[in-house]
Amino acid sequence: MGIAFAALVLFLLVRPKLGGHDRAGYLVAGLFGLALAGMNFSLYLAFDRIPLGIAVTLEFVGPLGVAMLSSAIPYSLDPEALRKLPARIFGVLGERLEMRAVAAILLVTIAAAGASLSGGRDRG
Repeated sequence: MGIAFAALVLFLLVRPKLGGHDRAGYLVAGLFGLALAGMNFSLYLAFDRIPLGIAVTLEFVGPLGVAMLSSAIPYSLDPEALRKLPARIFGVLGERLEMRAVAAILLVTIAAAGASLSGGRDRG
């Protein structure tokens, strides 16, 4: 009931165009709506059968898994790939910085430290 009310409020506020989309667009929107309805229905059934904390935790396992697949896995595979590549492909071994570059890095670091240290102070 709550979802239907939210849909009605959004429909009245946003007033989306219902026409002008192709059949595939409507199919995707319908499948997405069914997936959301199934997810919510499953969550409400879980509330009836298991403690609330466990049900909500299980609800977040899916998005947590997506967050892990999208960042943790590529970052963990990156060092392994770098071990297999020769240094001439990805490395800057043997590169020397000029004094001007060292000074620039030092000044940017000092500026960032100063900004973070004085960021919370009142200016008045």
